[in-house]
Amino acid sequence: MLEDNEDPDDFSTSVDLRAFISSILKEYSLDYSFNEFVANADDAGATEVIFMVDEQTYAKSSLLNGQLSSLHEVPALLIQNNSVFSQSDLDGIRKVGVGSKTNQPRKIGRMGVGILSMYYWTDFPCLLTGGNMIWFDPSGQKLPKHRGRQRNGLMLPISEVRR
Repeated sequence: MLEDNEDPDDFSTSVDLRAFISSILKEYSLDYSFNEFVANADDAGATEVIFMVDEQTYAKSSLLNGQLSSLHEVPALLIQNNSVFSQSDLDGIRKVGVGSKTNQPRKIGRMGVGILSMYYWTDFPCLLTGGNMIWFDPSGQKLPKHRGRQRNGLMLPISEVRR
């Protein structure tokens, strides 16, 4: 017997994002990840890329979710460039394993690991672009639930994130 919230026609498929990302990263060396960050910036039209290490810790009350406190007690790698992701870039980021640059021969990143290289450095990356903050959680365990369901990504306007 189906529950009220079940859909009898739903035959969704899923993928273990952590396992998929891990299998992709095994094919590339850690050193290669910096090339991917630079290639992504170049593809977005950036003319500079800056790598920084943030050794600050943050109060639990300033975090999106209390479950993130352990992530904000260790140094963070920050990568900044002087461009903004386009809507096409954002759509490509959401299509894990598919990419969005394969038909764009002038794009450096059409052949590589792309945005997945950020998982060499963290299990919970975030991006700041175009006035939005985007969090990625392939485990589906750290972001706040939505309608009782875990999510593996969240994008909010910066104005909603600031406290």
